[in-house]
Amino acid sequence: MPLGTGTFSSAGTAVQDLFAGFGDLKSAQAYDIAAGMARKQEQFTKEETAVKEFQTQREVFKAIGGQRADVAAAGFAAGGTALDLLRDSTAQGALAKEMVSQQVRYSSRRRPSLISASSPIRT
Repeated sequence: MPLGTGTFSSAGTAVQDLFAGFGDLKSAQAYDIAAGMARKQEQFTKEETAVKEFQTQREVFKAIGGQRADVAAAGFAAGGTALDLLRDSTAQGALAKEMVSQQVRYSSRRRPSLISASSPIRT
């Protein structure tokens, strides 16, 4: 078979395709890394939410416990206005806990990702 321009052109195309394949492999690896980072960020958000909810719940329990102690120290029964205050504090605590949960989830969506869909991944 004689060597001509077609032979070199075919060989050049083959080499070009080979290197393009390596580039595709590097891109796939970069996207795998980005996916792993997104999973870690999701897990971090779950843990952060749990910790902040626990801290809020602890503050609520402290406040309610203090109110109960104040009512008992004043010699009142846990009924009437005192019970209304405790019920209101419990409701406010549940609301505060839910607000913390929503704020953490919202702020985690607004955190800049290390690799975003709009930024090209360089290989």
